[in-house]
Amino acid sequence: MNFNIVLCIGDSITNGARDDKKSSYPLEMETILENSVGGMWICLNEGINGETTCDIVKRFYSLLKKYPEAQEVCFFEGVNDSKDNKNTPVDTFKKNLEHCIKASIVRQKKLFVGTIPYQKGILAPSYNKATNERVNLYNEQINKLCAKYSLTKVELSDLDETLYSDGIHFNNKGHTEIAKRFAQAILKERGHNQNSSTETVENNNELANNSLSRS
Repeated sequence: MNFNIVLCIGDSITNGARDDKKSSYPLEMETILENSVGGMWICLNEGINGETTCDIVKRFYSLLKKYPEAQEVCFFEGVNDSKDNKNTPVDTFKKNLEHCIKASIVRQKKLFVGTIPYQKGILAPSYNKATNERVNLYNEQINKLCAKYSLTKVELSDLDETLYSDGIHFNNKGHTEIAKRFAQAILKERGHNQNSSTETVENNNELANNSLSRS
């Protein structure tokens, strides 16, 4: 059987906060990838509630070394940077992200960078109109750096309001949509299309059935 490891790094959204089914996008992505191309997929969840890009630079390289089997890394940070009490300067955000990009290159990992979702609720007092203005500036840097380093950007700033649980975090449908978009980017990078994915699943099912019949 084909084994695949994906490392997911981020904040409370990656961690799965507010998921009504107690899940997360990395966990949902495992199912999506296995259903798409078969094999066994493990999507490791390294999301920490409240983390900013200023925090992630302190552990990013160590995480890459911790999971040498992971070929792909999903990077989804920046929501907390936009808080009024954090307010990470745009230049600092850029340096933080570029550090993570260069670390991925050194460790020969394929990095997938998610854009930052906009606030679509008023339940968290530390988020306001200025938050979305900062998010917009951060996303501009994500666009520029992904273009500079030829990275795959995963668009997550256009998620529908119905996918949110509190205007900031996401419900299970939201996490499933995030998982779907990262999974599609990974499969595209690996050269899979819909037809080949279906064929792979059928072949894996046939191998599994043959194995069971011999046991």
